[in-house]
Amino acid sequence: MKTIKHFFWFICGFFIVWLFVLYPGKGKKKKMEFFTRFRYAHRGYHNKQGGIPENSMEAFKRAIDNGFGIELDVHISKDGRLVVMHDDNLLRTTGKNMLVESATTADIDNLRLEGTDEKVPYLENVLKLVDGQVPLLIELKPSFNMYKKLCVRTFKLLDKYKGPYMIESFDPRILMWINSNRPRVVKGQLAGRLIKHGENISPIIDTTVKQLLLNFLARPDFIAYAFADRNALSLRLCKGLYHVIEFNWTIKSKEEQEIAERDDAVIIFEQFDPR
Repeated sequence: MKTIKHFFWFICGFFIVWLFVLYPGKGKKKKMEFFTRFRYAHRGYHNKQGGIPENSMEAFKRAIDNGFGIELDVHISKDGRLVVMHDDNLLRTTGKNMLVESATTADIDNLRLEGTDEKVPYLENVLKLVDGQVPLLIELKPSFNMYKKLCVRTFKLLDKYKGPYMIESFDPRILMWINSNRPRVVKGQLAGRLIKHGENISPIIDTTVKQLLLNFLARPDFIAYAFADRNALSLRLCKGLYHVIEFNWTIKSKEEQEIAERDDAVIIFEQFDPR
């Protein structure tokens, strides 16, 4: 009987701790109302077959013209430039086998995206182009020891930018830095089963991110979760108990869009027109 009691209290304690670590940020619901009115074009409204590369100025122009919010990715180069690029290596989109963080401005300026004449953009170029016309969803992608430098450089630009933007990252340290240094900024935790989606990380990090186990430190204002993994219990608890706002990436069809939006998720989409 004692063993059953101990087991019962262990389960209760475990569940209470789980609910504690899942607790997200509060207090920015008003700001989030504006951002949730939009659908977000993943890496811009790109069309590879039509000669419009991902994370290109042309893809961002196309998103603006169609009234979509813009999701984009930011790395930091060797000489401190904020490079708009999804991968940590330039190879897939430019043909140059080099890490972004090892590249200089001179290296990057000589590259072209996906066989087109489109250059690799810098964040300052994108901010000038968008100029507040649509909201930005900026993913910060730090290497392990560069997250502070990436945050400082990014906000040196964003502090002067007058348009609406949010920050998101898989790295909870980014959100923790924002909590301490830019507490009014809307921020979100990116999550999902990262190993399944091709990330080369340890199972411990994969589980921590997937189960949102650092929410209590990161205090995200929204959770951007992989659509394919959206039935994860931690996300459902977060949404059901704490009413956290859910974004889903990457929506690639009308069917996926209907499922996500039926559950009040904001979509980050590509490869189709969601209107």
